[in-house]
Amino acid sequence: MADVRLGQIAHRRAAALALVVLAWACDEDSSSSPVPPPEDPEIHIDQPAGTVVHVGASPIELAGEAAIDAWNSSLGLVEPNVRWVNVTTGAAGEAAESVEWIWFLFGYYPTHHVWSAIVPLAPGVNEVRVEAYYSTSGRTVGSDTLQVWWP
Repeated sequence: MADVRLGQIAHRRAAALALVVLAWACDEDSSSSPVPPPEDPEIHIDQPAGTVVHVGASPIELAGEAAIDAWNSSLGLVEPNVRWVNVTTGAAGEAAESVEWIWFLFGYYPTHHVWSAIVPLAPGVNEVRVEAYYSTSGRTVGSDTLQVWWP
């Protein structure tokens, strides 16, 4: 299932990049930048799979991918970040991230954004949320939630 999602993400990114290039090429006033319509990113918790999981120990390791539109009309290309929060306990932190970039025509573009996090749990039910956000504004632009039962 993750492979299918990765393929869909790659197709969306390629289509968005093609629109940016087409808009730039068709722009009669070369001093202005193309501004594609904003698209909310998708962020998914891929591991562990499911929306409700039972674990035997704390902490839990989460991992996933964020399909993020890195174009911001006022900033140009920006790299969003991923953070986690255990809503039950209030604990929060930054996810470890890896972003691969490629050179295409006139600049670098993000192609693959994966993240992982180690989240401490409280006994009982824990609601864990991951969020994609722009570090420049702090604005959350996508999220996913997992319910974790321990023990």
